[in-house]
Amino acid sequence: MEVAICIMARKPELGRVKTRLAATVGDDFTLAAYQSMLTYTLNEVAGAGTVFVAYTPEPLDDCSYDQFPQAEGNLGQRLKHAAQELLAKGYQKLVFMGTDCVEFTRADVDRAVRHLDSSDFCIGPAHDGGYYLMALKPGGLYVFDEMPWSTGDLMAATTAAITGRGESYTLLETKSDIDEWSDLSIHIEHLGLQDRVPPSLNHGR
Repeated sequence: MEVAICIMARKPELGRVKTRLAATVGDDFTLAAYQSMLTYTLNEVAGAGTVFVAYTPEPLDDCSYDQFPQAEGNLGQRLKHAAQELLAKGYQKLVFMGTDCVEFTRADVDRAVRHLDSSDFCIGPAHDGGYYLMALKPGGLYVFDEMPWSTGDLMAATTAAITGRGESYTLLETKSDIDEWSDLSIHIEHLGLQDRVPPSLNHGR
């Protein structure tokens, strides 16, 4: 089965990425952190399938992967549109990820793809109640409809929708997303940001 890996990404621009984080650490450091997170994600998924970037608001610079624009609307509408784009290209296994999790590895992506041989979905749960990875096959786009996006209820609502249709899902290991400084601070060395941390933040590490 043809596998497509789709990264939902925002073009790195000062003042336009991860605004919750920027409110604490400032725009300059936030941009550096986001660029590192994006680079980590794109590098880690290389080779797991055909990689695409669904971008907003503009294409990424210096990106070797095929890109297409995200649709307007909430995250569910954007994910569903991206899935429809990839299904129209003939892909039969779809893996969606954002750029907020830097604890996943290529092995997690490979595992998700394999699980689709025996399950209808494979999901990577996040500690905040959402998910960092969603893998699905044609017919599974309903998991993007009418969900409580950006809340701690997303994972529970998603799995309830799946089981409510009599379909199956497999879970990967639960991992953390990066939304606040407390999330990012434990990954500074991992992301190569140790020389970029503002002095005012070093006491919190």
